[in-house]
Amino acid sequence: MPLIGWWVGLSFRDWISSVDHWVVFGLLNFIGGRMIYESTQEESSDKKFNPLEIYTLLILSIATSLDALAVGVGFAV
Repeated sequence: MPLIGWWVGLSFRDWISSVDHWVVFGLLNFIGGRMIYESTQEESSDKKFNPLEIYTLLILSIATSLDALAVGVGFAV
């Protein structure tokens, strides 16, 4: 996945370089706003979470692959 991300990053590096600082600014604002919002919400303590469930493992494996893809894009850009 990092190699695929690197290849994808090379293909749009010239296009994104003019607006990259605004993309990062928007992402950091979104993440910070989400953190502030979630800190003000009450959390119910009756949630059940099983990390060995097949659905949970599938979602975590996809998230890990996307993270590796993002690292490859970051290396190229």
